[in-house]
Amino acid sequence: MEPSTKKRRGEWTETQLKSALQAVKSCQMSQRKAAETYGIPRRTLRNHIESGSMEKITGRVPILNKSQEKDLCKRILSQIGMPLTPKIVRKQAYEFCKSNNIPNFFNDKKNIAGKKIFETQSRNIASKGSIVKSRQSTKTQQANSFKAF
Repeated sequence: MEPSTKKRRGEWTETQLKSALQAVKSCQMSQRKAAETYGIPRRTLRNHIESGSMEKITGRVPILNKSQEKDLCKRILSQIGMPLTPKIVRKQAYEFCKSNNIPNFFNDKKNIAGKKIFETQSRNIASKGSIVKSRQSTKTQQANSFKAF
């Protein structure tokens, strides 16, 4: 069953935001009028006015920035001798954040990162891991075929 109303999130662009911010800062329009004219939610416009940011950012802020993500990728891909599973990547991400004192919301009881970090932030690791897994699966298939003879 489909929802009765479509959610309207992030239907505005950075150019609309910049235009609205300029209109409000130059006192041409009020915040309410600028939000209505440019199709930006009022609270979003107010947040950008207060922060001074002109970038469109929707959703949660990522735990790792780009340089930290590259460091984590290098660390994980250096251990390519064994097949990479999502669980290994998640454990490495947890250890990386703990060793570098990066604030996170990971599970301290299980010592593992969440599943979404694997899905969203490590696409190239996932593809490399699938290559390693496919190589290993072909080796095991070859070994099993030799056992049959």
